[in-house]
Amino acid sequence: MVGQILGYNIKVNNQNIAYNLLGNNVFNVGFSNNNSTASNVKIRSTADETLNELFLVLNTYWDANGVTYSLVGNTIEVKVFSENATVESVINPVSIIVFIIDVVINSEPTLFYFMEYSDPLNVPYRVNIYKKNNNIAPRLIYGYATLEAGSVKDNLDPIRGSGLTLNLEATLELNLEDLYSEDENEFTVQFYRNNQLLFNGFIKPDGVFQSFVNDRWVVNLDCVDGLGILKDLAFVKPNGLQFIGKQSALEIIYNCLIRTNISMDLNTSVNIYYEGLNPLVTLDPLTEIYLSVSRFVKTDKETIMNCQEVLISILTLFKASITQLNGEWYIYRSNELSVNPIVQFRKYSKKNNLFIGVNSRDLRKNLGSQINGKYPHHANSNQQIEIKGSVSAFRVNYKYGFEKGLFLNSDLRYTGNTKQNINYLNFIEGDLTKVFVDSEANSGLRFLIFQSNNDNAVVLTSNNIPLLINETIKFEFALSVIGASAGILRFKIRLANFLMNKEGDWVNIDNDNTMLTTRGESFGSIQSNPLPVSGNLFFEIFSPRNFAQGLSNMTVTKLDIINTTNLNNGAQGEFHTVQRQNRVSSIAKETEEIFNGDSPSIVYEGAIFKADKITPTSKWFRKSKVESKPILQILGEDVLRMSQKPAKVFSGDVYGYIPYLSVVTIDSLEGSFMAIEHSFDSKANITKCKFLQIMHDELTDLNYKLTFDYGNVNKVTIVS
Repeated sequence: MVGQILGYNIKVNNQNIAYNLLGNNVFNVGFSNNNSTASNVKIRSTADETLNELFLVLNTYWDANGVTYSLVGNTIEVKVFSENATVESVINPVSIIVFIIDVVINSEPTLFYFMEYSDPLNVPYRVNIYKKNNNIAPRLIYGYATLEAGSVKDNLDPIRGSGLTLNLEATLELNLEDLYSEDENEFTVQFYRNNQLLFNGFIKPDGVFQSFVNDRWVVNLDCVDGLGILKDLAFVKPNGLQFIGKQSALEIIYNCLIRTNISMDLNTSVNIYYEGLNPLVTLDPLTEIYLSVSRFVKTDKETIMNCQEVLISILTLFKASITQLNGEWYIYRSNELSVNPIVQFRKYSKKNNLFIGVNSRDLRKNLGSQINGKYPHHANSNQQIEIKGSVSAFRVNYKYGFEKGLFLNSDLRYTGNTKQNINYLNFIEGDLTKVFVDSEANSGLRFLIFQSNNDNAVVLTSNNIPLLINETIKFEFALSVIGASAGILRFKIRLANFLMNKEGDWVNIDNDNTMLTTRGESFGSIQSNPLPVSGNLFFEIFSPRNFAQGLSNMTVTKLDIINTTNLNNGAQGEFHTVQRQNRVSSIAKETEEIFNGDSPSIVYEGAIFKADKITPTSKWFRKSKVESKPILQILGEDVLRMSQKPAKVFSGDVYGYIPYLSVVTIDSLEGSFMAIEHSFDSKANITKCKFLQIMHDELTDLNYKLTFDYGNVNKVTIVS
């Protein structure tokens, strides 16, 4: 609120950190209606806009070594990278912002070992091995590295992890046993070719091979980029706390990737837009859609999905893939690369996920024969061509996940001992002399009730909840009363020009029957009849009443709106099936499961929301294409377009380095290819590869069908 102040100190080893703003060591800003400066944040028209304004001020004026800011949902997280950090003097927390201080113990690693060598063409290579808490001067070791990518089935597989095998020469005097660690992130590795970073990762603590009998031997160490370990890491914050609310697709991807503990810039090229978006180069669809993170909890309602499951679900929505290239993350769509391999990626900072700019890359590579003077060229005479069959049918299974409630914080949780942001509790502030946070509890809103408090003032108003005609809702509540037992909570539920009465009917007359009440200590619910119109539903909390003698306190411990509609007669999800009407093969791909999709209503946790975080998506289009289709229809059609005819698979050795993320043309072969297997021996300068042909022609014989999933997931069968 205007006039309030937010301030704190951060101490590292009991010394205040210094911000890069005139050497200040205390963060202190006030909120006003004036333009933002280093000491002032301008109040905007909404809480989200003001949160973004504060985020901008932090990154503009309050930069400091070892401190980063992240905008995560409706919070700003301040991360302090230090062995010993404390936060003090939190002053007057701002009512419109939930502010989390997150201290991360992660000291900066320093160079521990390094290795230098050259290939037969005298191209220089260097491997740097860094160690946490290292105070030893870096030492030279000998050996070489092999850069590898995980094998995948086809060009549309979403996860493309990469690794580095270090072949290190060890002796009795330098046995390299100090590279073995229980902490898989203690040793980080960077691999350079001709001063260009090719790989960034960490040493995997298992899979080490060494001789037990010789006085000189080779130690083999595997390094990974972290994509593979995501299957063992829950989708939570680095401090272990669960995410809440809605996040953009890009935020979700970023929050998965930071769990790898490998810090790299992120580049994206996904160009499928929901209707209403302008397909600009700088407009990233991944920043314009929002998903409820509560969807990423399994059916037992307790187990949080792992980061790999979450990442795959987001990427599969767009048939996109992720891999590492030149020490950065790249997200791309093979269907788009087959059309144009000169790509304009949108680049985001590894520090805070902020947009940096457009990163243009030419991914074209040509492979030919040494006889024709080509480089890179075929080597070792082991090239061969296989044929992979086309695909005639594909099905994706969208699992709904039902909303547990339309309020993200139905039990009214908060932290600290002062009044928290009411917007965070899904309310618009009302008369705060009559409602306050209980300083002796960590949840609930307490109402102060006087004996003669009989006015009809609206104390709190909920945010809008968009719902559809004929849907039904249930209003749930829980109350406790201290003092007089006659405390009465009063509220009204509104939808457009209608109000819900005590019988659950929707009427357009505002009278005593539409003032819903509950008395004393209670837990209960009020069920509505079907909604008469589509529109925004909200409810109002009025001044509670107390007809007994004296003062009483009423604490509301739960408020929620449940969408009780069963739109599809018990369906658990949807099947989106795409088939070729002209059967080109007898091959049908296995059904893919996904956790998000278009939904006609936010009854589903898996609904995709537009940038307003309220409106669910329904129709999409690919850039430069005139179409209007559900996102999962485009997904299925992309699969069949990429496999529309028998594809060539080229395998063999190549003399020279071809990056894994390349669109390759091969002399004497029609079409373009991308790698599905890849290994580069830097010492010999040989790339062992398997390239699969990519295709992009539009198909005119595609048949799309939507059916509902009632619990039986079957592979699609070809009917044409």
